[in-house]
Amino acid sequence: MAIRAAEQLVSLAYVLRDLLGSVDDARGWLRAVPEDAPVGEYLPSELTADNRSLLAERLAAAGVTGEGRMDRFRVDEADQVLSLLPLIAVMEAQRRPKPRPSLACTLPAAVELPEHRRNFGRSLAVLVADALRSVEPGGQVLVSSPFWSMPGCQLLKPALQRAHTLHCPITLAGASRAPIGDSKPDYQQVMLTFGGELAAGGYEVRCLCYQPPSRGSLFHAKAVCGATGYLGSGNITAAGMESPVEIGVPLSQVDVAEVWSLVGELRLAGLLVPKPYL
Repeated sequence: MAIRAAEQLVSLAYVLRDLLGSVDDARGWLRAVPEDAPVGEYLPSELTADNRSLLAERLAAAGVTGEGRMDRFRVDEADQVLSLLPLIAVMEAQRRPKPRPSLACTLPAAVELPEHRRNFGRSLAVLVADALRSVEPGGQVLVSSPFWSMPGCQLLKPALQRAHTLHCPITLAGASRAPIGDSKPDYQQVMLTFGGELAAGGYEVRCLCYQPPSRGSLFHAKAVCGATGYLGSGNITAAGMESPVEIGVPLSQVDVAEVWSLVGELRLAGLLVPKPYL
């Protein structure tokens, strides 16, 4: 109980500081509150109604108020905690582990890196393969990109074998058809052809093509997901996975769930449309 009471006082101290602007302003307000004062009369008038309500709740939770009135003894306790708040904040910051970078940077294999940067030497193809192989029983795989090539698709096949073994469905998404008269490759046809190739090999696969709401709009979410995933700037092309300098971020299971949620919303909006593979 004592630990819980102390936690509530510390929580109140943070709320007072944040709402009133500083530790000094919060302590000044507490010291000015008369003994046994009705709470409603002394809540700072400059606060919004919501913030006044929040402060009243925290005062009550910390035991500073009872039956609608301020308890002078508990007010003094809150003031003492406020005086220690800068020290508490420093100690909390010192206890937190230093943040580890999650950013992934990949380089062409020919680039020689200094020893302390060798972790950047992994190719994008390796990061993509790791994400695809992370699929677990009962899971599903997503490969999404606006740009596809058959050589790039072939690079994915070894990493997709685990999904095939576990009978996990594979979704290919994001390609859109090149406008008539455009000199660009028809990335949609490449994606659908790859889907057909996987299906012929016994994979459970579906293709979601991007239906742009306006000319030039792209589904530019370049992600691969198994149980975990990778979100980056590379394309599903051989050159995209082997030659450029790319930057991306690994995706945790929570992040992967958000990606699938986005796919679902875009399907409902008619922007990602199921099409038969070729």
